[in-house]
Amino acid sequence: MEERAIPVPWRRPEREVLLENRYKYSRPPFDPFPTVTNVINASKCPVAILHDILHGIDDITILPGEYGVYNLYQRFIAHLKLNAATGDTPSPSDIRYRFEMFAKDEEQRLKENCWRYYLQPWCNRKLGEIEVNKDIFFEVSVANAYVPFRLGNKNPTYPLRGRIDEIDLKNRRIIERTIKGRRTDEEPPPLKDFQVWLYWKILSSIDKKYFPEAWKNINFKDFELIVETPYNDFIVEKDNPEFERKALIAYAWIKDLADGGKSEFEAYQHRACTYTTSDPECGARWACFGRRYKYPTCRSEIHKEFRKFYPPLFWQQMWDYHLFRYQLLMLEKRDLEELGYLSEGKIITLEEGKIEIEMDPHLATPILERKVSSGEVENLLVIGSFFLGFELNSRFEKIEGRRLIMNVGKKTLLPFKEVSVLPPESSILKTSPWFLSRISQKELFKLERWGFEKDERAKTHSVIQLLESVFGRKNIRRERDDIKRENQ
Repeated sequence: MEERAIPVPWRRPEREVLLENRYKYSRPPFDPFPTVTNVINASKCPVAILHDILHGIDDITILPGEYGVYNLYQRFIAHLKLNAATGDTPSPSDIRYRFEMFAKDEEQRLKENCWRYYLQPWCNRKLGEIEVNKDIFFEVSVANAYVPFRLGNKNPTYPLRGRIDEIDLKNRRIIERTIKGRRTDEEPPPLKDFQVWLYWKILSSIDKKYFPEAWKNINFKDFELIVETPYNDFIVEKDNPEFERKALIAYAWIKDLADGGKSEFEAYQHRACTYTTSDPECGARWACFGRRYKYPTCRSEIHKEFRKFYPPLFWQQMWDYHLFRYQLLMLEKRDLEELGYLSEGKIITLEEGKIEIEMDPHLATPILERKVSSGEVENLLVIGSFFLGFELNSRFEKIEGRRLIMNVGKKTLLPFKEVSVLPPESSILKTSPWFLSRISQKELFKLERWGFEKDERAKTHSVIQLLESVFGRKNIRRERDDIKRENQ
């Protein structure tokens, strides 16, 4: 990979942009707000982050067929440990039954693969270590707009956010859990050590004044970093200059590709692999080295036109979503309230998937207005703070006096009482549905790569013929009535 010019200066939104006093159009006057996944993609290969930013391809460390197994694996382990916190410690004799009950709604093949290849070896190794631990938390969201990195005598800062698989306060550990890895491994799977290190960088960079009250005295700088596979646990060293350098190069690629220009060409010039040396574990392999179909014959013209749409679609995501993330961390609460983004309250109870929040009726007004004006009933709950907490999707049910009732599904009691009720990140009132532009990127790219090999199929397929007419040299003719009758 090319050694980019590092460190690069990072443009954060000015106050008038944060307050939405500038019209949202064209290329934003700020740089993206990356996730840990974005940085991982960029550190693996510049073409991987190109596919992420421009083509809507997500985490390239997970193969397309692994998402279902990965999610089930993570959820069941969290389920076991949370039950153990209440004294319900699992035993080896009933663990398979518990899994079958937990995953009863999942597809049979997915369940079998998850158990056989991942959960069974994990249970054989870790089941006896599960303890009664009420200070263990899963899916912890962390973010900071000014995470410091180190390069010689320089300490540049960059925005970064992510979601940590597990934080164990009792044993002082941050855990990144993965289904990657083999029994004989002596090192963690590629990039997983870097990933847990990035989570720790965010946590250790957050000013304690932004910590939720219950965690004010915790020093995350001293926590141990663990990569956990089905077969092994690996301790990750925190003082690692190579990780610092890797992160800064990743930010340079993210910035360049978001800006457009010749960076796309440069990314392909410095790709990490070729067709003959491609990585079979890369989730973007199909996008780089997938099959080249004979039809449509005008593929180069399609690519030339489609590539004009990818950057504007990403800039739309930056206006609609990345700016929202900057606002949550850089604006005062009163500014967020004036924008209609924030209503604060305190959690009273969380029982049977229903969360009861005590809130000033005046602060609940934006929630009611959205429901009345647009029928919108979904909200994003942030339990804790925007820097460190838990993000839950919820559905508004009712307001009784000062009590707001929301449905959050199967969630256990969380450690914080502070809660912020936000419009969903896809609110049609304040921001456009950012994920729709990402879907558009992905679907455009799939259409660009799609096609047929056989002549007879291509000649009779309406979409192929339409593409040949719009982008190629084929003329569209009206079908004659006598031909229509013959085909009937």
